[in-house]
Amino acid sequence: MHLLLVPRPGLPVRCAYCHDDLGEGRACPSCATRLHDECWLLAGPCPTLGCRRRLRILVERVGASVWHLAWWLAVFIAVWSTLVGVIPSFETMFQETGFLLPEATETLMGASRVARSPIGIWAAVLVTIASIAVFRRWRSSPTLRRALVGLTISSLAFFPFAALALFLPTVQICTKL
Repeated sequence: MHLLLVPRPGLPVRCAYCHDDLGEGRACPSCATRLHDECWLLAGPCPTLGCRRRLRILVERVGASVWHLAWWLAVFIAVWSTLVGVIPSFETMFQETGFLLPEATETLMGASRVARSPIGIWAAVLVTIASIAVFRRWRSSPTLRRALVGLTISSLAFFPFAALALFLPTVQICTKL
């Protein structure tokens, strides 16, 4: 099959990429599709579907936004604040009752003690500063975006764990009193 392309009389020739009027431009050597020179740079070798020349697909690399960093830091600070501010009240209540606690609750109490220690406070400050520094350095990296999203989602798992670890012993205390 052989096709003959004939321009319509009276209508301006349009760029196949941006669809503006085509004053000057160049044609694809395989299919004769005409584009502006700037559009060739954006589109790649040829934007025509089925053209023998391979279409180069430009993939936009999406890096991390300020919102990725903000959500990660908000969740991190919420987890750390819970460990430092909320868990000690439960720890005091559990110690006063003298009941044996489940392993998950003991683990949570241990994490709370570490978070309140000087090492835990320094670690929280360093994680916050390092998160901001890494964001400033590698902001355009898609890997950083994925890392911040992963850290945020995995840190959110702390709250159901903490709620369950605190709820079960609290129910046990209430039923035995």
